[in-house]
Amino acid sequence: MLVGAFHLDIGDRQNLSIELLAQEAVHSSAIEGEILDRASVQ
Repeated sequence: MLVGAFHLDIGDRQNLSIELLAQEAVHSSAIEGEILDRASVQ
């Protein structure tokens, strides 16, 4: 997935980074038993 990210402009890369970090936070919290809303994480 990230291989194609190098063809994105800077704004799209930033949005992708934010999305990936938010997903990681939501998944990590679920492992710990806490359910977070993705929108609140962003």
